Amino acid sequence: MTNAQAINVAQYEEAVRGPGAMEGESSQTAYFNELSGEGEIIAWMEDGAGEYVELHETTAAERAAFDIETPYVALVVSEQGFISSHDITAVEAEAARNYVA
Repeated sequence: MTNAQAINVAQYEEAVRGPGAMEGESSQTAYFNELSGEGEIIAWMEDGAGEYVELHETTAAERAAFDIETPYVALVVSEQGFISSHDITAVEAEAARNYVA
């Protein structure tokens, strides 16, 4: 079994098909949302305001399964409850860590 086969991408594709917080997002959004709490939290909501942002360092298996070309993925939950993910570079990850709102 290759690294890419270790992750069942089809189950995550199904999770973003229907209506909901991840509708229309890529399958990696559902995958990293399932891992929520295991990444580095770099922003959080206070009293439901702002965005929740969690940074995940990607593995070789994750990069292969989801065609990720960067070492990090940021999982973002908006004030409205929508969930998205963004591939980010090491430089962008460091900038996010150092960002002071």
